[in-house]
Amino acid sequence: MNPYTLISGYHRKRDDSRYDTFFQTWLNNVCKLNPQPQRIIIIADSGARPPLSDCQWDIRVPITVIHLFGNLGSCGDLIHGNKPHHFAGWTGVVLSGALLAYTNETDFVFMEQDCLCFGDVIGEMDKAIGDGGIVFGNFPSQPCAQSLFLVRHAYIPEFVRLFLSQGHQKEQKNLGEHVFARLESEHPEQWKRFAFGFDRARPFKLDDEVFYIQQMTAAELEELKKKGLI
Repeated sequence: MNPYTLISGYHRKRDDSRYDTFFQTWLNNVCKLNPQPQRIIIIADSGARPPLSDCQWDIRVPITVIHLFGNLGSCGDLIHGNKPHHFAGWTGVVLSGALLAYTNETDFVFMEQDCLCFGDVIGEMDKAIGDGGIVFGNFPSQPCAQSLFLVRHAYIPEFVRLFLSQGHQKEQKNLGEHVFARLESEHPEQWKRFAFGFDRARPFKLDDEVFYIQQMTAAELEELKKKGLI
């Protein structure tokens, strides 16, 4: 398996003064990945600051937080005209993060700030990608899942070029999930899928050897704690 840079975004509403109790759980989970990331880069928008100083993590994994004041908004913000931009915040983080991983001479793993992984997820993605350039997951009610995916270092420039070529995200057809699925159909030799995990699908199985979950509720987090997974 190749060295990889793990990229994530970090978003908190400007008026949200509540302490982020989940970030420590997320960071501990990332540091348990095997192999570990060569580097973690977190791109924080809206002036938000992840509570890194309150966290303990494996010191072998260097962490960089890029603090930004702007916020490109969600896909809904663009579709409904609340933001004037070509691309939403998720896309900005993914594309800029991809190029940071490229500059770092590593593969690129994206893992959202509300996603937790269990078991050999890196190894399974490495197997599933084969000779391809990118591998990502499934979600039953959408064209694909995008909270966890891997892009090979050599394919990063083409990945960025292809994504940018799809046009602005003010239309439903150009939301990230649709773009991934469309590019998969156009470039099946490079765009691959892995079969493990649940993403936002429910129910999930805690006994699976390899899985990941996104957007967990407090009750689901408690369930993970009882199983000794977090």
